[in-house]
Amino acid sequence: MRSAISILFLSGFAFLLSCQSDYDFGIDTSSQIIVNGLFQPDSNWIIGIYKTPNSLWDYKFLPVDNAEVSISVGNFKFPLIQKSEGLITFYTSESEDVPSLINQNFTLEVHKDEQLISATSYIPAMPQYSWVVEEYKVERFDMDPSDSYFDLLIDVLISISFDFEDDQNRFFNIVARYRPNSIYSQMYSDSVYDNIKTTIEFPSAFSSIRISDGDFVDLRTQSDATKLLVKVQGSLRHTKVDHCSIYLIVSSITPDYFSYQKKTLDQYIASQDLFSEPVQIPGNIEGGLGIFSGINSKVELIEIKPSVFK
Repeated sequence: MRSAISILFLSGFAFLLSCQSDYDFGIDTSSQIIVNGLFQPDSNWIIGIYKTPNSLWDYKFLPVDNAEVSISVGNFKFPLIQKSEGLITFYTSESEDVPSLINQNFTLEVHKDEQLISATSYIPAMPQYSWVVEEYKVERFDMDPSDSYFDLLIDVLISISFDFEDDQNRFFNIVARYRPNSIYSQMYSDSVYDNIKTTIEFPSAFSSIRISDGDFVDLRTQSDATKLLVKVQGSLRHTKVDHCSIYLIVSSITPDYFSYQKKTLDQYIASQDLFSEPVQIPGNIEGGLGIFSGINSKVELIEIKPSVFK
């Protein structure tokens, strides 16, 4: 099977890049390599690699170039080629045939000068579940009677029932978006603005720093926990469609990624209190910083045709 594993920069990493002295990475004045990304099945291997600044007064993380980067799966080893178009990235050729990586370990190695870093992870099995819309309310506000654009306020309650096998992964990320591939809320070419948030009331659940990255939950906390109630609330601005549709994205994630996101949130909360203790973010990078992990997602299109459109 041809595998692509596309690397998406993690929400926590993107947020932390924009911050300054509020965050304690445990960085000394010597530069360290940072890898942050998620591998999806059935896409190309693409990865960005950065290094920390040499000065504590310099807050920019710089891209690494001229490194030797490879990914190994069993006896197969795939070198990644450097590409420089705006940002420096390392990628595998589209012609590479690689084996399926579901529940198989894969290892990243990066050689730069005298420094070697590595990380090992896997892609969890696809989540198995059913869902149903329990309740919904959609309010429409015409912005200007002279045109066809209007705003929608969305309040939807979705029930997700998981079908677990004994050894199945129980760490999940759940997101709702107007478009399935949108990472951050933004104005799009067709003038629709997406501001949607998920909320899960479950003991282990927590929200990402960026609302469009959804909620994370560990269902191991209760052995009989197989059902989640997900609230989807927010607004769509300047839409002209005659119905309301959202994408629900349910992803199996690794324990490493869950812990990384949880500590990123804890660190952000601690940074708001001048008297709090620094929170160290754990990673799985040997000899460096960051997180390298697999994720497996299912995307559901949920369409609602409420009376507001009549």
